[in-house]
Amino acid sequence: MPDGPDHRFALKLLAWITGIWLVGMALLFEAAALPPEASGTVIVLFPIGTDSAGAIAASAAADAKLVSPSWFENMLVVADDTPGLAGRLKDQGALAVFENMSFAGVSFAGCIGATPLGN
Repeated sequence: MPDGPDHRFALKLLAWITGIWLVGMALLFEAAALPPEASGTVIVLFPIGTDSAGAIAASAAADAKLVSPSWFENMLVVADDTPGLAGRLKDQGALAVFENMSFAGVSFAGCIGATPLGN
């Protein structure tokens, strides 16, 4: 009597799908990242393990003003209109800086649980 169904094909298929998804997400994040000279209101991503205090301190060192924290300790919404904000944030340890896009008055920052301070 067989020991049970062979799930090797399903596991290989899952591994391939996961790998393709990870490569696709990496390419998408790379394409979405702002150039170093960008400024304005941005979403900044610090390495996993960065706590809120560290992320806020690094953002402040880059002369960015905190607009909103998020559900994730290593992600903030910050702003500064001086050119080069994205580059300064990366110099302070940010992994990536993204535009805070909005559609029909709804900000992308809402997807990460960010709400403007004071609200």
